[in-house]
Amino acid sequence: MNIDRETREALATAVRELTTARGSGKSICPSEAARKVAEDKGTPENWRWMLKPLRKISQDLARDGEIVILRKGKPIAPEDMRGVVRLALPGAQGGTDVKPDWRGSISLGGARRGGK
Repeated sequence: MNIDRETREALATAVRELTTARGSGKSICPSEAARKVAEDKGTPENWRWMLKPLRKISQDLARDGEIVILRKGKPIAPEDMRGVVRLALPGAQGGTDVKPDWRGSISLGGARRGGK
């Protein structure tokens, strides 16, 4: 679904504000941002239609390094966003230094996984 520029910017701002307000080590559900924008627009019942555009906006914010996308508490690459996810500030996962690398995928702060 296409949304107007004002709503797109409001959704991005809501994600930034809510993740910042939640703080380090905490995350938000994307529906929280959609509900906030819908309520601010005076149509709280219309939050669901904002979820699909919000996913794209969240992917863009993650690629820009402003947030990380979590599935089951672990960071995922923006292009792998599907199913139930949460949004958090970078580096907010229990001290793990999580940040996007130059290709837009997720780096776990130099920690190697898999024993090699």
